[in-house]
Amino acid sequence: MKTLKGLFLLVVILSFVTSFVNAQSKETGALVGSVKLEDGSPVPGVLVTLKAEEIVGATKTTLTNETGSYRFVGLQPGVYAISAELEGFAKAVQKGIKISIGKTLTV
Repeated sequence: MKTLKGLFLLVVILSFVTSFVNAQSKETGALVGSVKLEDGSPVPGVLVTLKAEEIVGATKTTLTNETGSYRFVGLQPGVYAISAELEGFAKAVQKGIKISIGKTLTV
């Protein structure tokens, strides 16, 4: 009987945690993408900075991985600017990126 009660409690806890995580992801958005050269080859180690235009303190940075990919999750909805920097290359900037609730945008 103890095992059945323990299993029931575990299921209840897992259900609560899953619903909490789902609720959190529905209040934010995400941005993914990759940095590539003109010939399509990936560029690892690029510093990618994402900054909200109207949300104070909403700046995030990451480095591209070995496939040139980056990812930002848990973003508040709003308009962002993204930049990519690597020594020896010109800085690239893109503005006006709109992040929406529950959506993953690819840039």
